[in-house]
Amino acid sequence: MAVYGIDLGTTYSCISKYENGEVKIIADEEGGSDLLASAVFVKDDGNELIIGEGAKEEGVLAPERLFQFFKRWIGKDPEKEPDYKHYIVDGKEYTPVELSSLVLKRIKEYAKKAGEEVTDVIITCPAYFDYAQRDATKKAGELAGLNVLAVINEPTAAAISYSNDKYQESQNVLVYDLGGGTFDVTLLKIEIDSTSNEKKIDVIATDGDAFLGGADWDNEMYKLLIEKFREQFDVAEEEIDEELKEMLRSATEKLKQKLTMQTTVTYKTKYDGEKIQLEISREEFDERTKGLLGKTEQLLNSMMKKAEEVGIRETDIDVVIEVGGSTRMPQVQNFLKERFGDEKVQFYDPDKAVARGAAIVAYTKAYEKNMKALKDRIERGEKIKTDVHGNVVITTKEGKVEILDVVTQKDEKGNIVLPENTQKMVISDVAPRTFGVIVQDSSIQRYYSDNLIKKDTKSPCKVEKTYYTPEDSDKISDIAVRVTESVSYDDENDLMPEGEGNNRSYVCPDSSLELKVRGMMLIPLEPGLPRGSEVDVMIELTDLGELHVVATLRKTKTTREITINFSQISDEEMRKMKNRVGKTGVTAE
Repeated sequence: MAVYGIDLGTTYSCISKYENGEVKIIADEEGGSDLLASAVFVKDDGNELIIGEGAKEEGVLAPERLFQFFKRWIGKDPEKEPDYKHYIVDGKEYTPVELSSLVLKRIKEYAKKAGEEVTDVIITCPAYFDYAQRDATKKAGELAGLNVLAVINEPTAAAISYSNDKYQESQNVLVYDLGGGTFDVTLLKIEIDSTSNEKKIDVIATDGDAFLGGADWDNEMYKLLIEKFREQFDVAEEEIDEELKEMLRSATEKLKQKLTMQTTVTYKTKYDGEKIQLEISREEFDERTKGLLGKTEQLLNSMMKKAEEVGIRETDIDVVIEVGGSTRMPQVQNFLKERFGDEKVQFYDPDKAVARGAAIVAYTKAYEKNMKALKDRIERGEKIKTDVHGNVVITTKEGKVEILDVVTQKDEKGNIVLPENTQKMVISDVAPRTFGVIVQDSSIQRYYSDNLIKKDTKSPCKVEKTYYTPEDSDKISDIAVRVTESVSYDDENDLMPEGEGNNRSYVCPDSSLELKVRGMMLIPLEPGLPRGSEVDVMIELTDLGELHVVATLRKTKTTREITINFSQISDEEMRKMKNRVGKTGVTAE
């Protein structure tokens, strides 16, 4: 069964698969494009939604029914975000997860019409997404009826696509990804070992902004149009008709795109008997938006500072990849070429590079899994069959016939011969947050986070530490091991007090303060255990971004373990959303 890669973008989304040695982008035959606008328009009855360019067209006359840029809010907690965007129409609220799932549902449907049965997928997200946002992205896929195998970083996917297409050699690759709604910049080291047939992708450093993208340039274009209109007709902004404002707003993206090829653009229309002609030059647009470009430079500088801390300097960068449709703007290309040099900057398939890379990762991971399954069966002495194409055909214990996407060869006796070195891909990342254990120190009687995995630590990683029980077991019946997630490890309210790191730290009694943390495990205490009994804690951040915690009371060998779910979404919310999404029809127009 094929595994697909999906770039779930803020403004546009794309699906692809890897077959016969190349990536195939799956187009929407009905919509006439291989990119789907991540836009949702709610029709008057609310039972059918328009997804894609058709949604944006309908939104010109009814903007209150058009939803866009919801990816910016996916996985965010409305109660903690004062500017949280609520998507409400006709008294009904659609969550960012729900809206994202509708885009994925539309992708799944048009892929099916193109002959693709999409089930197993890898979805991409910005590198700076925390685990709640990644989990919400995965849940959006589940609501759309997809089996999400992993959520991987967009710049990692783009770099893999580039290295697969252009270079089969080790390189330091900087990915400058300016999309329609988000920006991130990431430095990766790609190492290719031809002997072992292994490709290692190591994320060195990353930074980004969920509220910086092409839409912000569009907004500045809109403001320029308003100013030009006011100059031409000598009116105040509040006197401009709302319908005309929406017409101007809907024109901004295309005008911006034209300025990538032309030095001036003119917006012409006739409204209320008046001929409107508004001219904007590239020079004045660039001047107007230089602050936005400057923000990307600040984030680039921040990312490079992190890279320098681990010994990678700007001169060590071999190639700079421009990803995202907004990198077509000449101001972006000129900025990068001036900083890194013409020869290093590569304008590489900005709209589809992420989806292409996701497909390559999906295929490679599926291939590794299938090869392992095949080797295990051969070692068990099972008889292996192949079809006419050489694909391995297996029968499960349940009697189900499966075709492994692994092409094999046979010797003269008809036995399957496995290659000595099968292709492998190892992806390492950095932790986007800090994780620690909530403990207390007996000398000051306060709670704090002993942060074991710190932000930007290489992952996957594992840390082990010993703590101690706070009381004799005749005073407490259980101890609680609580794990917390911090935005950063320099938050004075969360950190272990200075100098306490080498002292004895105690886990919390079950009767301790109610601490709002991500994970908790209760470990029962047997009679006769003295205060200060050892509790061994292991925290592991896996390659799929899961946080696995194991706590063991050393004397009694009592063990508890948990894989922490960072979701902001309850099972009940998922059930309700799944019911709504299942009943909602999606169409291109």
